[in-house]
Parts: sequence; structure tokens; C-alpha cells
Amino acid sequence: MKKLNKLGFLGVLLTALIGVFSFTSNATTTYAAGSWHTYTSQNVSAYVRYDASTRPSGGGDYYWGMGAVKYTSQGHQYPVIPFGSAVQTASSVSSPLGTRNTFVVKDTGSGSAMTAYFFDVWFGEWGNQDSALNWGSPKMTIKYYY
Repeated sequence: MKKLNKLGFLGVLLTALIGVFSFTSNATTTYAAGSWHTYTSQNVSAYVRYDASTRPSGGGDYYWGMGAVKYTSQGHQYPVIPFGSAVQTASSVSSPLGTRNTFVVKDTGSGSAMTAYFFDVWFGEWGNQDSALNWGSPKMTIKYYY
């Protein structure tokens, strides 16, 4: 049996987690590590990338299904919820890119007027700013898996 390197293993794990969170199932799922953390009455806002040269604080590129959490006093590279954590919102989020309620933490934001464990959904490029503004920042229950 061929060994997976660390990067390959992480890719397989992330793909499996996204697959698990992309559909509803009656099956019970057991996770290898971590646990769900539930935060009630948290803001779920939306943002767009205004400059094509920017990248998420957690690295990589922007994509539908990612978003940002508040960063600690140490700076943008230190999110209150770890990069790569799975996110599930109580209600679906609809943007010009689609509709979903499962996401991944890939970025950070200040959210100074937001709740402590807010989630900021990436709504796409600058042309989608009206949709992001119209979404607002409703409060709902958010679950993070880390």
C-alpha cells in the first residue's frame, strides 16, 4: 500500500470533509479529531475581493465556500477559529455564486462591530458588492469544527 505524504493526506481529508458537509445524510459520521463548537446569535456577513492581487490570510486563492473569521490581537495570521476549520450556518447563504450552508475558514477580518465568532462569507469579486451589502449581517447559530 502506497504511503500518503502529509500534503496528500491533508488534501484527502479536506476533500472528504467538504464532501460530508455538502449533502444531508441520515448516517452518523465519526470524525478523527476535533469537535463541533456551537455559537448562537452570531453575525453572518458577506464580503467581496476588491483587488485581484489580494489573497486570503490563510493562503491560497479565493473560492465559493470560503470565508473569514475575526483575528486575534496578534494580527491577521491568527484567527479566533483555526484556518481550515469547517463551518456550518443554521440557514443557507445565497450569493451570485450559489447557495450553501457549509464553508471553510480561509481568511480573517476585523469585524469590529460584529459578534466574537462571526463568519464573513466570500461573495466573489468586486462586481458582487451590492449582493454582499444586501445580504447584511443577520444573526444565526454557527457551528465550527476544529
